Amino acid sequence: MLILRRLSVAGALVLLLTAGCFTSPEERWTAFDARMRQEIGVKTKQDYLKDWGKPTSRAVDRDGGEVWIWEWTGYGGTQGWRKKLNFSPDGALKDFSREYWGLSS
Repeated sequence: MLILRRLSVAGALVLLLTAGCFTSPEERWTAFDARMRQEIGVKTKQDYLKDWGKPTSRAVDRDGGEVWIWEWTGYGGTQGWRKKLNFSPDGALKDFSREYWGLSS
């Protein structure tokens, strides 16, 4: 009985520890998209600068806001991602886009 109880507890612990894990890059990016949609109008340039570090590039758009891009490539450019954030003139997140390539599960 004690052995079965320990196995049940161990099984439950493994289930809890892996519950937040995503199995594919697409699932990770889907979760990223959902989180970013919630941050529109809430987070600012300063939040992303603190959380993500300096962007790879920055530009000013037509309405006086800014576009910041973070990029990563590896394995000679065969894998990578690009995250593009658009900020309003007051610095709030207005929109985002992302792309990734060559990343397999």
